[in-house]
Amino acid sequence: MTVVPRALWAALLALGLTACGFHLRGTPADTTLRPLPFQSVYVVPGAALVAQIDRQLKFQPNLARVSTPQAAQAVLRVTNEQQLKETATLNRAGQISEYRLIYRATVTVTQNGRQLGEPITVSASQNFPYSESSVLGKAEEELTVWKALREGAAQLLMYRLAALKPADDKTPPATAPASAD
Repeated sequence: MTVVPRALWAALLALGLTACGFHLRGTPADTTLRPLPFQSVYVVPGAALVAQIDRQLKFQPNLARVSTPQAAQAVLRVTNEQQLKETATLNRAGQISEYRLIYRATVTVTQNGRQLGEPITVSASQNFPYSESSVLGKAEEELTVWKALREGAAQLLMYRLAALKPADDKTPPATAPASAD
């Protein structure tokens, strides 16, 4: 009886995992992402979703992430973010046993000074079991769920961005909102 080298076993295991659709968490499940309608992008900082958007943009081939809006062909701006926590279920005693966590964000895209389409709204939600007896552990778990919801929203945003049409010269330039000084 011959001994099969460990490298061959590792290769067979890797082949088996990839054949079943396994992929590492945080990597895009769909490796055939459609290209975005721009070659360089600037993401306006300040929103919680920005880190996840930057992470998703790393998976886009032939896309340069630039550090100034002037150098970018497109500018992504998160204009609205909401984290909602609603009661999903109650137990027999009338106490909350499950919450529904909902993350919603609205993003605008400008290309060459013109807004591309309507603002894009993405949302993700998940039920979150709650127990009074493990409040500290649940608080940390809730933060993890919020991060996962933002990651899911960023993935949805990439699909929506890929569906955008490039700006034409007929649309009026985007105007900056008036500041209240």
